[in-house]
Amino acid sequence: MPHYYANGLAVSAGYTEAMQCPYENSLTGGLFRFVWAILVVFAIAVFSLYFALKKNSRNAFVLLIILPIMLVAFKEGNVRADALHFNVMFAQFFPITLFLCATFADNISHRKANTLLCVFILAIPVVSMPLRHREHFLQPVRQLLSPSLIHNHRESGMEELRGYYSNLPVRMIDSIGNSTVDIIPWDISLLYAYNLNWSPRPVMQSYSAYTETLDKMNAAHFQDDNAPEFVLYSFRSIDGRYPLFDEPSVFRSLTENYSVIDTSTNFLLLRRTTTISPTYCTLDSGTSEFGKAIPVPKTDNERLYCSVNIKMSVIGRLFNVAYKTGNIQLQIYVHNDSDPHQYRFIPQVGSNGIFLSAYADGITDVTRVFNGTYTQNIDSIRFTADHSAFYEKAIQYRFYAAPINAENDNVQ
Repeated sequence: MPHYYANGLAVSAGYTEAMQCPYENSLTGGLFRFVWAILVVFAIAVFSLYFALKKNSRNAFVLLIILPIMLVAFKEGNVRADALHFNVMFAQFFPITLFLCATFADNISHRKANTLLCVFILAIPVVSMPLRHREHFLQPVRQLLSPSLIHNHRESGMEELRGYYSNLPVRMIDSIGNSTVDIIPWDISLLYAYNLNWSPRPVMQSYSAYTETLDKMNAAHFQDDNAPEFVLYSFRSIDGRYPLFDEPSVFRSLTENYSVIDTSTNFLLLRRTTTISPTYCTLDSGTSEFGKAIPVPKTDNERLYCSVNIKMSVIGRLFNVAYKTGNIQLQIYVHNDSDPHQYRFIPQVGSNGIFLSAYADGITDVTRVFNGTYTQNIDSIRFTADHSAFYEKAIQYRFYAAPINAENDNVQ
């Protein structure tokens, strides 16, 4: 239980920085929503203080219950900042506004107010659901009333998923058989479609392992005695991220413990092999700044990684709690490419060591990385920030490497 709460806090603490997005609509529309939400939350906070000072304990208590809900709704709507999450935010604000108007009316009884409070709390999960997703709530209710629908829905769902994943060769599924398997980065519906024997890592979707701790937990899953026999790997990510940097520790663990046994257009099938525990040697370290290029050392027949430490400033930490800090971008300068390759970078996993031996632009390049047949082609990297004031000026980095075929017993 302590581990559950500790890791749950890690998920919550890293969510804003890792999952934040710019406003989906125009700047004016985004600012209007932001200001409107701020005013509503601020008004509730002010009224809470007012009723507390006036010793109106009932109204103050009601507002103190509602305020955290409003703060969570505000963060939910503004961190991802797309239409879906804004709908969820406003759907919660609407019943809250009605409830407050009814509760603070002078002619309402305490019993009616308490009844409204109960109705309000029970209504939040329903009204928060956008109309286009309401069917997902109603369908399980229908299935409970008619169990025969469950079987039909299951069979049709599996058939639909198999059609969606038609680019996954049947031979890969046959190779896995009843052996344990995990899927990277997130296509876990394959497990349902083909009735696979799932051995899940602690954070089952790669884009959500956005802290140093969560990434290392997932990496350990592929190193212990109960590691899955197979891994289905797809080269994908979200929000303009570079797939190899979503879980740096996991990717290193896979290259040390698994090998490619089959490939397709979109998937690699990895199988567990003899565990390799290489000794990593530091090649270079130093300090840089946002906007400055960091040269990448040249190596021969080695896997090269770089530990990057980007820390928030005090003002950045405050904004991260109250709102969001903006994104950090990473430019990868590849030899003979005229323009850099730019990606969204999640700083909390940077200290785990990002793979910089070669730039991968697709599943074929990733296959070469696993096979050790790549050519080192990254000249330098550079970090930029939407709001550099939210981060400390110094960016600390350390390059380290180990031979591709190393079989040493110690890790330094």
